Amino acid sequence: MELASPGRLPIEASWKLGLLAYSPLRGVWLWAFLLLLAYVWYELSPATGLDAILVVLFVYLAAFAYRCIYNRSVLLYMDDAGVWVSRGVMPWNRGIHGVKWRDIESVVYRQGFANWASRSFPVTIVERFTQRGEIHLNHVWHGDQAVTRMNAKLMAMTKGCA
Repeated sequence: MELASPGRLPIEASWKLGLLAYSPLRGVWLWAFLLLLAYVWYELSPATGLDAILVVLFVYLAAFAYRCIYNRSVLLYMDDAGVWVSRGVMPWNRGIHGVKWRDIESVVYRQGFANWASRSFPVTIVERFTQRGEIHLNHVWHGDQAVTRMNAKLMAMTKGCA
């Protein structure tokens, strides 16, 4: 896994996350935990039960808004050097990582009804030597076309070396 600077090479193609990434039901565990917290709060102090529900609703909406902002920051792109992912909202976790073309073993996506209906697919780019550099993104908008294009470029580069 190597870092890339976004201005280093011209971007050949890029993809954002699809609609399923923004689903409010994705945080089911967070929602269940917050409801449990509201129930415990209500049992301890029944007079402030409405306050507990409002706090839970506020925390859930804040978490959902952050997830939407984060999802807007995710960008999968390819250039002449390799395939890269740029993501992050806060300055301390914003960055770019990726895999160079020479190190890519395979580029695949998974199919399913929800993926087909929303046209957003999970994309996995496996690095040849270690699994640390693997890129895995859920819900890439037109991820099937992204994988097709990446595999075509990978095959063209492989034929050029042989």
